[in-house]
Amino acid sequence: AFVTNGNSDYCYVINTTTDAITDSINIGKGVSSIIIDKNSAVWILAGGSSSNNQAGKLHKINPISLQIKQTLNFTSSDSPSHLCVNKTHDTLYYINSDVFQMPITTTQLPSNPIIQHGTKVFYGLGINSKDYHIYVSDAIDYVQKSTIEIYTVNGGLITKFNAGHISNGFMFE
Repeated sequence: AFVTNGNSDYCYVINTTTDAITDSINIGKGVSSIIIDKNSAVWILAGGSSSNNQAGKLHKINPISLQIKQTLNFTSSDSPSHLCVNKTHDTLYYINSDVFQMPITTTQLPSNPIIQHGTKVFYGLGINSKDYHIYVSDAIDYVQKSTIEIYTVNGGLITKFNAGHISNGFMFE
């Protein structure tokens, strides 16, 4: 099992039979998400730390060798979070003010978002595996109830509705 801690620079590898830490991988500060792609590679998004002037990083890790196969670096002013993957596990999504989409085969971070935040405060992200729709929560001002917006895979707005305060997670059955 791969376990992360947002206050640590490491991803820990746990033996699920003994519950013992067997290894660790230095990935940087501010881990917010971990997913597995269609090739069984582990992707870990570390958002960085503005107080430590550490930029965020997106790592692709070989789960057998535990070697970092690829690191994509954000700028120190970025705040990437909420890494998600689509149903076929070949496309990644994340929030960095806007919503970005990238194939797992890419060698660089995308420069153009699929969904622009405008005046919204994107605070949560989910990809519905049944229809590939992109769900984004807008925390608005962290006082009002959030708005959930649903987009097509191409970033076209389908609908929106109100939810609870500071909504940031999605679960699809």
